[in-house]
This record gives sequence, structure tokens and C-alpha cells, in this order.
Amino acid sequence: MASASEAWGSTSSTAVNSSDQKFEDNFSPARAIPDTEHYVAALESRLARLKGRNRDVSAREMLAVLGEARHDHTGRLIASDPVPSAREVTASYLLSDDSDAPVHATYLERRLFPERQALTQEELRHLLEADFLEKQALAAAATAREARDRASISSADSEPNR
Repeated sequence: MASASEAWGSTSSTAVNSSDQKFEDNFSPARAIPDTEHYVAALESRLARLKGRNRDVSAREMLAVLGEARHDHTGRLIASDPVPSAREVTASYLLSDDSDAPVHATYLERRLFPERQALTQEELRHLLEADFLEKQALAAAATAREARDRASISSADSEPNR
């Protein structure tokens, strides 16, 4: 057992031969590393062979694939139902007052009509109320305009022709 001053054992153990303290290859590769470009080209050809893509893709095929991808992406933007995150769903159930509950809108709606996008239910109520009042004002103005037009038409009929 080693003493407290000699934690790693005694220093008077047998001497170790310095030739035994080397690695087998001493960090020098046995063969030369191939040229990087040639090596990468060989790896790429192996990968292509494994994938089974030995043929070239024509421009027509490439355009067809890109058109299909664009069509799919556009369809998702237009018809996507916004998916609330788990935190938002939990928050909406835990809140007794829904005024701070988030409002979900599609990406396309947010990009096309940013001024109409409410962040919370309270903002949505305010926007809908303002929209309803604006529609009422437009309807009242249209009704007044129609009444004025009818009055001018009836007054023109009552005047004698000269």
C-alpha cells in the first residue's frame, strides 16, 4: 500500500524502457491520403450508385417537380387552418376571461390584411364592433342617397315641361 506522500505508488519501481512509450503508428498514416477532389468525386459516385440515380434529370422533369411543389405550397397557404401551440391551448382553458386568449389567423391573412389582424379576443371584438358600425354607417348613407335620388326624380316629374 502506498503512503500518503506517494499517492501514485513508489517512484523506485522498475524503470520503463523508452521504446515502449510509443504508439504503434506514431500518428503517421501508413498510406498517403488521396487527393481531396478525387476522393470526394469517388464518394459522390458511390452515393449516386447507392441511391440508384445514375441518370440525369431533364429540365422538363425539374420544372414539373417545382410546379407541383409550388402548387402544394400555395394550397397550404390558402387553406391552412392555423394550429395553436400547446401553450396557447392550455392558456385558453386556464383563463376565465377570454379577452387575452390568442386569435389564430392563417399566414395568408396575416400577410394580406395586417391591419385587420387581432392578437387577442378583446382586440378582435373591438375590430368586429368597428367593422359593424362602419357597415351600419355605409348602409345609412346608401339609404339616404337613395331617398334623395327618389325625391329628385319625383320633383322632376311634377314640374311642367317647357
